[in-house]
Order: sequence, then C-alpha cells, then structure tokens
Amino acid sequence: MILVVAIRQIPESLVESAYLDGANDLLLFFKVAVPLTKATLATLALFNAVWAWGDWFTGAYYIRSHTKWTIATYLQMVLQRGTSIQVRSAAEAMAMAQSAAHRVTITEVSLRAATLLVTVAPIVCIYPFLQKYFIHGVMVGSLKE
Repeated sequence: MILVVAIRQIPESLVESAYLDGANDLLLFFKVAVPLTKATLATLALFNAVWAWGDWFTGAYYIRSHTKWTIATYLQMVLQRGTSIQVRSAAEAMAMAQSAAHRVTITEVSLRAATLLVTVAPIVCIYPFLQKYFIHGVMVGSLKE
C-alpha cells in the first residue's frame, strides 16, 4: 500500500512527457518511478529486514532442532528461560579448563547482553547507509511543481 501510494504521487505530466519521449511502460517504471520512490523502497527494505531479522515466532514454533534456530529465536528463548543447559555446560567446561587464577565466568546477564548485541548490531550497521534515502524522501515532499 505504501509503495502504491508513492507511485501514484508521481505527477501525470512527468509520465506523459516520458511517453512522448518514447518510453514504454517498463522503461517508465525503471527510469522514472524507481528513482522517484527510492526513499519509499529504502524504508520498506529496512522494515522487511528488521521484521525478518527479529522474527522469533517462526523458529520457535516450526523448527524442532535448537541447532537450527535463528538468532532471534535463540534470544527469545534465552530471555524467556534463562541460560540454556548447553551454554551453561560449555561455560562450566571452559571455566574448569582454565587455571584458577584466570577463571572466566559467564553469567546469565552477560550472555543476554552479548546475544542482544549480536542481534541489534547488523540493523544498526545497515541503518546509516539507508538514512540518506530517508532524508531525501523528506526533502522531495517539500518541493512543489
């Protein structure tokens, strides 16, 4: 719906002038509509990326093996149930293998924080590259014919 509204806001005079210059529908779409709706496409791409990256429901209900969970599903289970048995046993084995003076402890809080960081970091890294399209979209709305 958002993309359809953005495409319908393209002035009819621009579409008509493209047809007079010899453009067909496909050329009109790729040379006129797509460049004018870059901000909308970037917004929808970011929304879809955040939705797909944070979708824990699909993994929790449809994937039986915990080794195939997505990071969002694993994060949800960590936040809901606490540290999993596999992570606890791995942390205990690592702590026991190290000497007593250099022992490392992994707490539930540090595990939750690390999982949250791994989950949020890719979206935070992608956003600055898409931000220029958001600003461009705001500026395009301020211009009049």
